[in-house]
Amino acid sequence: MVEMSEHLEKQREEQARRREDLERQQRERWTPSSLLEGCCIQWLAHGPHQMVLSGPSGIMSSTTYRGCSGCAKAHPKVTLAFDDEMATAELSHGFDAFNQYFDGLKEATRLSPLRYKLGGDLAGHHEALKSKFGRHLVVVDPKALSASKRHCERMLEQDDQKQAAKRQRALGEAAPTELLDSILEICYNSSLGELLDIADIAWMRTSSRVIAKYAAKMAMRRMSSINLSLVPLVPRRYAGPPSCHARHPGFKARKRRYLTTDSSPNDYGSRWRCKDRDFTLSFDNPDEPHVKVSIFLEKEGSSIPEKDILFGCLERLEVLNYVFGFHPGVEWDARSQTQGVSELGTLQGNFTDDCEAEITSLQFTFTDLLGVFLRKKLSKAKEVYMNSPLKKPADKAYIKNLAMAARMAPGNAESFRGMFGWDRIY
Repeated sequence: MVEMSEHLEKQREEQARRREDLERQQRERWTPSSLLEGCCIQWLAHGPHQMVLSGPSGIMSSTTYRGCSGCAKAHPKVTLAFDDEMATAELSHGFDAFNQYFDGLKEATRLSPLRYKLGGDLAGHHEALKSKFGRHLVVVDPKALSASKRHCERMLEQDDQKQAAKRQRALGEAAPTELLDSILEICYNSSLGELLDIADIAWMRTSSRVIAKYAAKMAMRRMSSINLSLVPLVPRRYAGPPSCHARHPGFKARKRRYLTTDSSPNDYGSRWRCKDRDFTLSFDNPDEPHVKVSIFLEKEGSSIPEKDILFGCLERLEVLNYVFGFHPGVEWDARSQTQGVSELGTLQGNFTDDCEAEITSLQFTFTDLLGVFLRKKLSKAKEVYMNSPLKKPADKAYIKNLAMAARMAPGNAESFRGMFGWDRIY
């Protein structure tokens, strides 16, 4: 009994010490003290009465209680509202912490000692206040949040219309073709290509002849900035890896070599990489082998500005693949032997009698690159738009334009399903 009494006494002393620390902290935060005397400190610190469990598990945990369970003292709060197309914040008490916060806020204008006018979306202010003071000190009607959001969207739409009208007045009549050509040449030689992405360039190509000429130049620069690789994958059950050598005129016969391999998680046991456009595969075991050839956009070696959208944290992105079997002596067009449905790219070659697959050409144009980029860009733009608390009309219109361009670009929704680097989209 003596030990139990000592334990209970220690608990009471610890609780008293914690209450003193809490009261001291709250008195330092909520000034002036003359206001605090009439307010509930437990409410300011923790809000309404609540049970708190602490400990490693439900069985061993201890239970404590905190917050106000109901008292005659005042319970301060900040009330947010939206009336007459104006967002406001009304303070129940003029604590220095409240006034200092709103006085230092650029979007806030004091209307009276305890009332402020707020600019921008009310939802943003709601989240900021909860983070600063705690959700129990902030009150807002959900209808006010919805009304504020609709009002902000209307304001943004009106601003877009005003800006469009200003641009139209500034433009006046159409400029002479020679002047437009000179202006575009200056912009092209400075930083125009760095400001536009592949989708913007494609839209420029559908404009006037003068604009399309510079868009074509920028498209050629984009194609020269990418790095493609061809990766043949061969089933495990075939003995001996294929040899792979370049057939590009710049390579000599002594360049023929076995390439290093890495493991593959699918039915194809080994992976060979060849960064030359034309190469030959030969098999040691001609017992009806087949091969999958994948074409990747490579991050390493590519200087394309759209790297972040195309690759993210990946090192390469699969954009084409072809699967074909051996039929010695039969010429083939790999475009008719793709997996799934794809309209991108063209891979051609033939099989020889000595069990070699010769890939003679690969065409991957700016239009094919556009089809890849639009689907990546559309997915990213949708993600950003959905996570944004304020849905801007201009962003919504841009997403619609991207979706329309993606439907018109080569390929379709199934073109990249199952390919490496597309898991987040499909």
